[in-house]
Amino acid sequence: MISPRSSPFYYAQFHLRQAQKWTKPNDPAIIHHMVGRPKQFVREEALESAMGIFWDKGFEAASVQDLLDEMGINRGSMYDTFGDKRALFLDAIQHYAQHVETMLINPLQGSGKPSQRIKKFLKTVIELNASGERRGCFFTNTIVEEAPHDREVAGILRGVLDRLENAVRICLDEAVKAGELNPQTNTTATARQMITIVQGLAVMSRLKMSKTWMRTVICNTYHTFFPEK
Repeated sequence: MISPRSSPFYYAQFHLRQAQKWTKPNDPAIIHHMVGRPKQFVREEALESAMGIFWDKGFEAASVQDLLDEMGINRGSMYDTFGDKRALFLDAIQHYAQHVETMLINPLQGSGKPSQRIKKFLKTVIELNASGERRGCFFTNTIVEEAPHDREVAGILRGVLDRLENAVRICLDEAVKAGELNPQTNTTATARQMITIVQGLAVMSRLKMSKTWMRTVICNTYHTFFPEK
């Protein structure tokens, strides 16, 4: 679905926050751990660091030491704050999913004609998948690698897709009411088709497909639903 290292969006500052893990002692978001000498870190930034490791290596290949090295904390701090490796992985998925929903649902709920909101949504998909390192989408990678044999992970991911599908469907319903779509349009089926195309694009981005290639796919998708008059 999306890659976080995209300049116009939240994860554009991913590397910057990685470099600023250590912060001033009076920051209220800091968690303190007393192991030998005080350790100070911001939970969200440590979580993003762990997410980067899971994204690059996947859950199985990511070792606890990989995670500790990237987060800049010790084993006791990790277990005290996040729990074990799987609990940290689930937190990382939830953290990423929240921002995915914000970035993709906001355009659908903005101002303007419903068709234009759908177009903004699809353009956001292009920008997110065409920017940064083409590692695919952490969300989509997890669907492929972990969801088939982890029911809890599958439930989290399905919930995100259901909410995104619902936001697209509502926008399509508004397009029908505005006369921009045929009144006979099955908006539920159309929303599911659109989400499936978006997920497919995220997978293809791992092959480093060009932005032009992605734009062609998305433009064709848009005009399939909203043909030029």
